[in-house]
Amino acid sequence: MHIFAKNNIDILHGYLPHTILLYTIPVILTSLLNLFFHASDMLVVGRFVGHEALAAVGASATTTHCLFHLYAGLSTAINIMVAQSLGAKNQRLTSKILHTAAGASLLLGIIIAAFGLCLSKPVLTLLGTPQEVLPHATLYLRIYCLGIPGGVCYNFLAAALLGKGDTASPFIILSIAGVTNILMNLVFVIVFGMGVAGVATATALSLFFAAIMATRKLSHMNEAWKLRRHLIRIDYRLLLSIFRLGLPASVNGILFAVCNMYLQSAINTFGAMAMAGCAASSTIEGFIYVAMDGFNKASLTFSGQHYGAKIFHRLKQILKINMLYATIAGLTIGLLVVCFRHALLGLFVTAEEAIRYGSIHLSILGYTYFLCGMMNVLDGNIRGLGYSVLPTLITLVGICGFRIFWISTIFPKYHHLAVLLSAFPGSWVIILIIYAATYRLFLKHKIH
Repeated sequence: MHIFAKNNIDILHGYLPHTILLYTIPVILTSLLNLFFHASDMLVVGRFVGHEALAAVGASATTTHCLFHLYAGLSTAINIMVAQSLGAKNQRLTSKILHTAAGASLLLGIIIAAFGLCLSKPVLTLLGTPQEVLPHATLYLRIYCLGIPGGVCYNFLAAALLGKGDTASPFIILSIAGVTNILMNLVFVIVFGMGVAGVATATALSLFFAAIMATRKLSHMNEAWKLRRHLIRIDYRLLLSIFRLGLPASVNGILFAVCNMYLQSAINTFGAMAMAGCAASSTIEGFIYVAMDGFNKASLTFSGQHYGAKIFHRLKQILKINMLYATIAGLTIGLLVVCFRHALLGLFVTAEEAIRYGSIHLSILGYTYFLCGMMNVLDGNIRGLGYSVLPTLITLVGICGFRIFWISTIFPKYHHLAVLLSAFPGSWVIILIIYAATYRLFLKHKIH
């Protein structure tokens, strides 16, 4: 694969502010391209199909995020395990982790896809999806589920690349897959008139394409632990370690997604226009999130490798640098989004009412999203040390508990979109305070 250069970053040595940026910029660009998988769906259906189709894709988004977090959390464990084993210079263990991850991804992908296919319509119905939107939303979700095995395989293998310090290869892979996805969106919708089914099919095929490229990249590495097809098998002790570290992260992501599904059911009470507007604004909001989330991944990998190599004196510095970068990124992009919110929303929807709802959404989150970035950096540092259960419990109480309380008690009394969305910054402040108070204890306990 000559399009891939040697992209390893020396995580354990050198000037941290520089190496963290070198690591994180490709991660952010990769996440931005990943967003295009969904954003191009929204843009194409919003422009060429109609607001009901846009509402259908938006109504499916919370469920697709829930399915994604189910396996993305497990990929976090692979990132941590590869980082720690390479930090400890244990190539044999790294090889076993990689081949177990490859085997597990195939099995897990098929299981998640099967559940998604069976539960698509019941879940959407449970969320109160309007009847005029439900058939399109169900169709989109079911086709999307067919691509989940590819998504699981790509995420697991990309996590191994990130764990060894290679952030450029996932960026190149998703660049190619993202462009392919957009082109297929346009062909399936405009040329063949497939509507919602077209954008879902394009996304599913792109996920498989990304998985194939990630497999080829890992098969052509120079490292002794590169992927070899005849060695792909599941080591059940390592699989248990992946679940021990990754399942709490999956639960963490699913809890977020379930809360957002609960939030989506509240948004649905405002009607199809609000659903379309909030679906568009959520897509734009995602770009703020990924700009900060790259520093969460940097925290995870840098703290994991340093912990594995027993270089403890740089762990606090890793946290401070990533916190600063995440705050700057969140504030800068958040304020730009607020300033240009009407123009950005106009790319997805044309109805004034939908733009009005989306504008409320972006105004509230754009000013406060940097708090989420700071929270995620602390979370990444804690997980990089090998803790997974405690951050999940904190999230359960601070994020899910607060948001469900807010939506169940405050929102019914003041039925306004701004009141509903205020649950986001409120929950971030709570978690940030808890993490800041407990991180030092986590670090001291782990080192001892």
